Amino acid sequence: MLGLQRVRAGYGRLHFFKDRDGDLPIGSRWGVLFDPEQGFRRDPKDAAPPTSERVAELRASDPGITQAQAAAALELSLSTIKRYWQDEGQESLLDNTEGVS
Repeated sequence: MLGLQRVRAGYGRLHFFKDRDGDLPIGSRWGVLFDPEQGFRRDPKDAAPPTSERVAELRASDPGITQAQAAAALELSLSTIKRYWQDEGQESLLDNTEGVS
């Protein structure tokens, strides 16, 4: 059993509710694009790994990369890169600033 949810014009979600044969990913969903000429197709961004994983993988492969270089390499905005950029010392810095006014 499938369900199609219209999110906005040209974009929807295909929900997988039930599968008699057990071949489909029950309880998951796919983002789908629609246009009158091609019909429905899976959103390529939906099938890609999450942005957080992409940023972490890039940093692991090139530890010296800057945020601006990462934004260019992943074709993301600098603000998006900053959101997912995690430094090992960042948590301890945040912990030390608690209670400081």
